[in-house]
Amino acid sequence: MTTKQLPVYTYPAIPNLIKFLINLFYEREAFIIRGIDIGKCTALWSSVEYLKSKIPDEVNVSVHVSTNPKLNFLRRNFEYKYVAQEI
Repeated sequence: MTTKQLPVYTYPAIPNLIKFLINLFYEREAFIIRGIDIGKCTALWSSVEYLKSKIPDEVNVSVHVSTNPKLNFLRRNFEYKYVAQEI
């Protein structure tokens, strides 16, 4: 399967829910929202040791596989594959 690099848009914060739903979510593009507090996870998840301590040495992970770069969760133009991942 070939891959191509797509842009990731960065937004300083969600101005309001309606704008988010219309302009960002509807487009189904990757994006990053900055400037909102989502709790202590951002500090905890920055430690590789912390993350490794929370999962087994090998784990089966579910990945979305599609030939289309835009996954559509309404039409389900993808399938789930389980892959063994060694940590």
